[in-house]
Amino acid sequence: MILYTPLMLEEVYANKDEVKPERSYVTHEGKMFCIDKYPNGEYRLAQLISSNPSDYLNENYQPGSPLH
Repeated sequence: MILYTPLMLEEVYANKDEVKPERSYVTHEGKMFCIDKYPNGEYRLAQLISSNPSDYLNENYQPGSPLH
């Protein structure tokens, strides 16, 4: 079965009992990022939104990367 959706995989198969991080969208260096803030105060990159394919090759923009 193929599921075509604009949602991220974590949103489709979300566990209703787990604590969800607070999600926000920010623009940095001309690129849009989806950032998750966890209850412990940690920030992680959830998604890069860009029309430039080379942006996705940058290791600093990989999903799950901690933000400083």
